[in-house]
Amino acid sequence: MKAPASVPPPIPQAAPRGGAPAGGGSPGEASNGKASAQAHLRAAGEDLQRLLALQWELGKAEARQIARAAALAVAFAVGGVILTVAALVLLASGVVGYALGVPWSHLVGTGGTALVLGLTLTGWGAYRLKNLPWPVETRRSVEETLSWLGAQLRFRLRFG
Repeated sequence: MKAPASVPPPIPQAAPRGGAPAGGGSPGEASNGKASAQAHLRAAGEDLQRLLALQWELGKAEARQIARAAALAVAFAVGGVILTVAALVLLASGVVGYALGVPWSHLVGTGGTALVLGLTLTGWGAYRLKNLPWPVETRRSVEETLSWLGAQLRFRLRFG
C-alpha cells in the first residue's frame, strides 16, 4: 500500500520593507489597510530619499566636469591673451628695429607666429567657454525620478 502523500507546509509571505508581514495580522484588524498604506508610503519615501541622494551625487559630478572644462578654457584663453600681448611687443620691437636700421626680421617672424598662436588659443578658449556642456544626465535623471514618484503615488493611492 502507498503511504499518504505529505502536504508541504505553507510558504510564508515575505515581509514588505515596513517590517509588517504581508497579508496582515488577524482578520478582525481594522487598521491593516491603513498600516499597509503607511508602510508602502514609508518605503516609497525611503526610495525617493535614496534617489535624491544619488541625483545629488550625479549633479556634483557633472558640475565638477563642467568646472574642469571651464577652467581649461579660461586657462587657454588667458594664455592666448598673454601670448598675443607678447607678440605685439615683438612686432613693435621689429618696427622700431626697422626704423633704426638694426636686424629686425627675426622679431617680426617670431612676433607674427606668436600672434597667430595667441589669437588661436584665445579664440579656442572663448569658443569653449561659450559652448560649455550643460548637466544633461542630471536633468534626465530628475525627470525620470519625478515620473517614477508620480507612478508610485498613483499606484499607492489606487491600490494602497
